[in-house]
Amino acid sequence: MILEETFSPEVEKAHREACERGSKFYTDPVSGYEIYTRRYLLERGFCCNQCCRHCPYGTPDSLGINTKAFDLNKHPRLPGI
Repeated sequence: MILEETFSPEVEKAHREACERGSKFYTDPVSGYEIYTRRYLLERGFCCNQCCRHCPYGTPDSLGINTKAFDLNKHPRLPGI
């Protein structure tokens, strides 16, 4: 099960507007960091295992994968990172 996080209204607005524009990222209104959009991550087509804020694929932990034995080269959604 993938849990959906909730973010501040400002972050939600910035993310929604970036997705509507077709942007790959938006600037976080608090930190100033560039954050990939969920839309871009879906279009990219695989999980990079970097715990992206809007990751549509989930994390190894949320997918029930033992992270101590997690081998990035064998992850079914990774292109052999």
